[in-house]
Amino acid sequence: MTKKNQYLFGAVMMICSSACFSLMAGLIRYLSHVDSFTIAFFRFAIALALLGTLALTKKITLTFTSSTLLFLRGFFGGVAVLLFYFSISTIGISKATVIVYSSPIFATIGSALFLGEKVSPKKCLVILSAFIGIYLIATSSAQSFDHIGRYDLLAILGALSAGVAVVLVIFSGANMFSCRYSSKG
Repeated sequence: MTKKNQYLFGAVMMICSSACFSLMAGLIRYLSHVDSFTIAFFRFAIALALLGTLALTKKITLTFTSSTLLFLRGFFGGVAVLLFYFSISTIGISKATVIVYSSPIFATIGSALFLGEKVSPKKCLVILSAFIGIYLIATSSAQSFDHIGRYDLLAILGALSAGVAVVLVIFSGANMFSCRYSSKG
């Protein structure tokens, strides 16, 4: 595959990924009468079944190098997913998505605090602006600007949890597991 085709393939995959995440969020909102734990269970079960099938049929090879880091990443990622699904059903799809997808802010702060990554003053200003935006969104349905609802706080906790998962992946050097695609068979 030529370099140009690789870029095109990557762009198409990103668009497909965005469409799938949008569809997922819409389905979660549509199924808001179903318990968020049940929805998360089925999401994880389907993902495990797909990954397991690919591994068992030797389409991919999985190797795990750091079980502790992998477990912690899975735990924090799982908590983030559960809180995201719960937030969609309690505070609405748009508000929940904006708040939970603010996780890169928490990942940046965590990387600076725990991994020693440098954060420029310009980036600090952007982070401060993002926190102000999250605060304004979280208080938009409150009686006053000094009260953030408990469900909004849970969405923020979901973003924090996702940020921790990202920091764990960065810390491990993305070497806690590897997945190699095999074109055989």
